[in-house]
Amino acid sequence: MPRSADPFNDEDLFDSFELGDTRSPGVIKSMSGHERKINWDVKEGQGQSGASSTLKSVPLRTPSVTIFLADEVERADVEAFRAVCYSTINGAKPKALDVYHPDWSSVGIRSVTLASFGPPVYDGKGGEAYTIVLQEYSPPKPKGGSATGSKGGPKPDPNAAANAELAALTKQYAATPWG
Repeated sequence: MPRSADPFNDEDLFDSFELGDTRSPGVIKSMSGHERKINWDVKEGQGQSGASSTLKSVPLRTPSVTIFLADEVERADVEAFRAVCYSTINGAKPKALDVYHPDWSSVGIRSVTLASFGPPVYDGKGGEAYTIVLQEYSPPKPKGGSATGSKGGPKPDPNAAANAELAALTKQYAATPWG
């Protein structure tokens, strides 16, 4: 996916991220965990070069971001932002929120829930940092078609007529003196 924003010309877009309709406070100091990992089952050939591989899974990502707060106003905003983050896990069922940061968008991360919201880490100069870990939200999609039709019965065999003709010819051949 192409990156739609340019960090040199749109620096403000890279300084924060949007969660739901709320902008993260402070300035982003680091991000990680948004790379796509793919798990393969690799089986090497016995006594030969090469191997076969089968896709096992494409796990969800856990993007992590550290934000730095430098003043009183930003510190007040962090509590409201924490409440937005925790709203994704309040209640019986998690509720994913849309998320936007140019780097996350470029790799397809669109919705998240909270995985952890770390405590403040003070820099000794009046600033503080928070590390927030999010969990990508992507519900499973059904694989291919189902073996049953819309009414729950088996799907009709598209080769039924050809199979019936083949069975009749096989029976006819078996009944001949040379068959």
